[in-house]
Amino acid sequence: MKQTQFFSLLLLVLLVSEVLAKIDIHQDGWGWCTDEKCNQYCEQNNYNFGICEWYLLIRSKCLCTNLNI
Repeated sequence: MKQTQFFSLLLLVLLVSEVLAKIDIHQDGWGWCTDEKCNQYCEQNNYNFGICEWYLLIRSKCLCTNLNI
């Protein structure tokens, strides 16, 4: 029973990660994202800042964000 729940949870996490990996702006590929380079890229493209997000523990993406406070 616990093994089935574990595999169901793992499958759900992988599915959500794949969906989230498609919702990004920059660095469309496998590799490492550094916050400094990501932030520079986003500022050059008129965003407030950028941050690296991790998917599946081996894939990282640069997400650019505008915050209007």
